[in-house]
Amino acid sequence: MLEIPVAGIPSTTTQQLPAALNDVPRIGSTMAPDVERIIKLSPDLVIAAETSRSTIEASLAGATTPAAFLETDSFGDLEFAVGVLGEASDKQAEADKFSHR
Repeated sequence: MLEIPVAGIPSTTTQQLPAALNDVPRIGSTMAPDVERIIKLSPDLVIAAETSRSTIEASLAGATTPAAFLETDSFGDLEFAVGVLGEASDKQAEADKFSHR
């Protein structure tokens, strides 16, 4: 949707992901991320669900990689998350196409 490069995704996702993500490295589960692998991938930003904040923050405590935690419980949360990601990645115009505001 926003065509933001993805460095890694959780291995425990139960959602059907787009085929374009088939070769993206897996970074452990959302509740037990492989921090060494994440850091080795050199992401600009680690993005995770708000529900995993305490686990991810604790795991990344010694790293300099910034993290953003977004609510994903409702469609409104998803719209907001896409807006935040659009702003953070200089793709606000693309993000605005997704929003129903």
